[in-house]
Amino acid sequence: MIEALVATAILTIGLMAIVGTFPFSIKANKGSELSSLASSYARTQLEAMLTTPYDSLSVGTIEARHHLAADSSDPIYVLERESVISLVDANLTNSITDIGMKKIAVTVYWPNRQGVSSSLTLTSLLSSK
Repeated sequence: MIEALVATAILTIGLMAIVGTFPFSIKANKGSELSSLASSYARTQLEAMLTTPYDSLSVGTIEARHHLAADSSDPIYVLERESVISLVDANLTNSITDIGMKKIAVTVYWPNRQGVSSSLTLTSLLSSK
């Protein structure tokens, strides 16, 4: 009888330790989901801008930081995106002279588990030639 009681106690302690990891796992999965969504929304915007003719892309902030959903109950409402186009020189540093290369940077922001803003920036170059 005592052996069964000890085995049950050990089993109970083990199960409680496993159950205790569930909240952490759920939060980690949510963070991974937001990071994956951020990557997808940044890539979609970057690809759309790369298909635009060179001369049609204005330099500056193309898309100011804004929520990707208008409804605050939408799960992607926490995601914000910003798109900036700048001229670059042969060394890929920002320039005021157009030598035929533009840098497109799309940044998506989201809150992490600590409530601090995380971000992902995708950058690409577009040539006039």
